[in-house]
Amino acid sequence: MIIKKIIMSNGSEIRISKDVVNGKAFIQIKIWEEDNGSFKPTNRPIVLIGEALIDLINGLELSQYLESDMFGEA
Repeated sequence: MIIKKIIMSNGSEIRISKDVVNGKAFIQIKIWEEDNGSFKPTNRPIVLIGEALIDLINGLELSQYLESDMFGEA
C-alpha cells in the first residue's frame, strides 16, 4: 500500500509504502525513476521495522529543526 509519493525535481519519485511479506509488515522507502513513460523502482530500498522507523522520524524532525531559518543555521 503506497502511503506517500514525493515528487523530486529530476522527475523521479520517493515512494513510502507499507508492505507485508511472509506475514511480516514493514515500511519501505524506494526511489522510482521514470523509464519510457512508466516508473520503475531502483534496486536498493530502505526497509524499516519497529524502532528503526521511529529513529528515522526523529532524525528527520531534528534535521528539519536544524535547517530551519528560525531555529538553526542552514
